[in-house]
This record gives sequence, structure tokens and C-alpha cells, in this order.
Amino acid sequence: MSLIVILLSLGIERFLGSVEDYRRFEWFEAYADWVYARMDGMSLRDGPVGVIAIMVPVILLVWAINELAYGLTPVFAFLFAIGVVLYSIGPKDLYRDAEGYLDAMERGDQEGGAWYAAEMLERDVTGTPAEVAQTMTNAVLVKSTERLLGVLFWFVLAGPVGAILYRLACVARAHTAGQDSGLARSMDDLYMILLWPVARLTMLSYAVSGSFVEAFNHWRSVSELWQWDSEELLVSSGRGALRLEPRPEAPEAEQEVDIDSVRDALGLIRRTVIVWLTVLALLTLTGWAS
Repeated sequence: MSLIVILLSLGIERFLGSVEDYRRFEWFEAYADWVYARMDGMSLRDGPVGVIAIMVPVILLVWAINELAYGLTPVFAFLFAIGVVLYSIGPKDLYRDAEGYLDAMERGDQEGGAWYAAEMLERDVTGTPAEVAQTMTNAVLVKSTERLLGVLFWFVLAGPVGAILYRLACVARAHTAGQDSGLARSMDDLYMILLWPVARLTMLSYAVSGSFVEAFNHWRSVSELWQWDSEELLVSSGRGALRLEPRPEAPEAEQEVDIDSVRDALGLIRRTVIVWLTVLALLTLTGWAS
């Protein structure tokens, strides 16, 4: 069922129009702030206990609804799973931001390109057009896990509970970013824990979907592979798979704006999704996945 749910969700997202406007998480941010405030005076709130207090009730609610849906009829559970996956993807459209940047740059609209880059990174982007293009390439390689691949991975592994857990971890991390608190650090730790297996699987997928040898050449060592920062790993292996070598420093006027690397990175993500769906289809046929 996981394969069909993912295919239908991706089809709805891509061909029937993005549901981005319906992916609102202000409720969760307000709820997280409320729980944190209710634990005022408790030193344990600035750590894993605070994360558990915020996350577990929502996760249990999703689990209970899923079980109730199964108890009524598998059709309800199927529809619920599609709804959760659609809600968990994003929340912004990776392809829209990347393609919007490419369209703007092809028209010579550098200001528009910078706007789409800011949408991708969810922060202001500074630097020369050449530097922004490189930043966009790296962002596509990393944001693909946050907006799409991570959701698919955890959905296959743990169903709707896994998908919503990953999305809420991303939302909570962004919501607490910049805060000097134990809760912010713990939310970041939760995100990195959930990202760790996704990044390693994505790295292998980049190698299969691009230049296998070059992707492997960008690994430092087998031992460091397990300890390497996940986001750095995604950038390094992705650029290796695309055969993108560091460019020598040049005066600003001579810097080449390489938007083709952004287009190539987007193509790599599309091929990676196809690889994942193919593997999932094979696992489904052999009975290893449901």
C-alpha cells in the first residue's frame, strides 16, 4: 500500500496542483509554545523531556486516528495515509522554487532569482549571482531530503506516524532556530537523528543516479561516513554525482553564473525519486514492503 499511497500523493502534488496553501503549521508552533510555557519552572523542559512532551501527544493522536481508520475500513486508512503524506511533504514546493529560480535567471532577472533562492533557503540570500547559483545548487541537494525524501523514507518505515513525525521535527527545528535554549538544541538533535539514515540512503541514491565513482570519491573515509554531518554529506556526494568541482576564485566581474548546475541538481533529485520508487516497487512485489 505504501507504494500506491506515495505514487498517488506525488501525482496529486505534481499534476493536480500543489496543496502548499493547505500546509499550515502555525497550530503546531502555537501548541509547542503552549506546552513549553506550561512546563515553566521545570528544568527538564530544556532537553529531551521537553521534546517528548511536545511531540508525543500529536504522534499518538495520528496513530490513534490511523488505527481507528483501519478498524472501520482499510479504505479510510488508505485515504488518511494519502492525506498525511500530502500534508507532510514540503511545506513549500521544491520544484516550484528551483524552476522559478531557473526561469528568472534565464530572463536575466537576478532580483527574481534571488527571491526564489530566499524561498528555497527560507532566509535572505546575499552574494554575487554566481555565488547564489552555487548556493541554490547545494540547497536543492539538501532541501530535497527535508521537503520530500525524508517524508517518503519515514512513511515507508513507520506509516503516517513516521511521515508526520519527520515533518513536525523539521517545523520545530525551524521554529526554535536562533533560540539559545536546551529545547532548541534538542529539537535540532531530533531532526539530525531522523535525517541521519535518510542522508545515507540519499547519498547512495545520488551515486546510482549520477556519477557513481565521483560520488564515492567525495567520501572522506568509511569511518567518517557514519559521523559526517548529514547536510555536508548530501552536498558533497551530490556535487560529486554531478561532477561539479570547486571553481577557482575569480574577480566578481569574471564569475560565471552556472545555473545549469541547479538544473542538473534538480534532475538528480528526480532520478533519485525514480530509483526509490523502483526499489520500493521491487520490495513490494517480493513481499518485503507492504
